[in-house]
Amino acid sequence: MVMMSNWAITFLLLAFVSGLFGFVGMGAAAAPLARLLFNLFLFLFLVAVFVRNIWQTGAYRLARQGP
Repeated sequence: MVMMSNWAITFLLLAFVSGLFGFVGMGAAAAPLARLLFNLFLFLFLVAVFVRNIWQTGAYRLARQGP
């Protein structure tokens, strides 16, 4: 569970850094790539948070056990 939190925080920080470069205009030539990376890491952050919540509640184990 702790490892998933670390991944979520890593993706969030990478999203902010790439967003900073893409949206502030610090790297005009790299702006499209930075915007792409911002969206990618933001998506991965949300997936990591979602998976962590499912794993933490035990819904995954209940679904695998079946009736």
